[in-house]
Formats: sequence, C-alpha cells, structure tokens
Amino acid sequence: MPGKEIKGRSPIANYRDGGRTRSKPKSKRKSPASFKHKPWGTGPKPGTLEYFQLHTQKPKKDQHAFKKGGHVNTSRENRLEELGRVDAERAGTRQGKRNLKDEKRRIVRELKK
Repeated sequence: MPGKEIKGRSPIANYRDGGRTRSKPKSKRKSPASFKHKPWGTGPKPGTLEYFQLHTQKPKKDQHAFKKGGHVNTSRENRLEELGRVDAERAGTRQGKRNLKDEKRRIVRELKK
C-alpha cells in the first residue's frame, strides 16, 4: 500500500486520490431567462403616476389579499385580559377599592354569559 499510514484513518484514505473513486460531474444547467436580475434603477421613478399605480393596485381575484396573518383575540380573551389588568391595579382610597370591586364583578359576569 503506497503512502504513509495515519492512525485513525482507513487504509484506502492513504491512496494518492485520498480514497475518492471518481470526480463529480459539474452541472451545466443555466438559470432560465425569468430569473435574470433586472438592472438597478429600471422601472418607474417614485412620485410618478406609473409608480403609484404599480404599488397601489388591488390584488387580482386569484391572489390573496392578506399574505401574512396572526392570531386575533376572541371577545372572551379580551375579557380575560381586562380582568387581569383590573386584578393588577391597586386602589388607594375606599371609593377606589369599591370601584375596582364593581368593575371586577362586571367583567366576571360578562365572562359567565
């Protein structure tokens, strides 16, 4: 076996080509014309009517109006959030404590509906 043996490597790795059996063929695929980049500065300039129309067009029927969406709170979740805020609030006077207690009762009743 030619070459110097190295501890921890397989014997075939000591061959001249490093154990590789064949080279990988290079891909000759070219990108299609649709993926070519447009040169910088092409298109309508900001402030022109063409630019305004390009950026304010309504979506077509086959396109969706909202591309990204998130979670929308339900009315129950809103009430629970409000209850948490009322619980965290502190009252300094007797009347303020009474108002907070009444508000908490109102929210709890709405949750029970």
